[in-house]
Amino acid sequence: MELCVSNNLFLSKTIFENKDIYKNTWISPEGGTKNAIGYICVSRKWRSSVRNVRVYRGAEINSDHDQVKTEIRVKLEERSKNNKE
Repeated sequence: MELCVSNNLFLSKTIFENKDIYKNTWISPEGGTKNAIGYICVSRKWRSSVRNVRVYRGAEINSDHDQVKTEIRVKLEERSKNNKE
């Protein structure tokens, strides 16, 4: 939390309408305990651009945590050919 506060970051987590299996980033070996402890830090400037956050399971990454993926919408402006900035 200190990192986010000191750098004006927003914690993007799995609050979107996904199935429960796409929200928990860690499941205990016996399967009884599930937690959403993986987050993506995003600049507050881009907070409204976050479209979805979900967990992808089964990747061979040698960890007991699952991957977290964030979808971000970005609007790009076309630069004028006459403008040489």
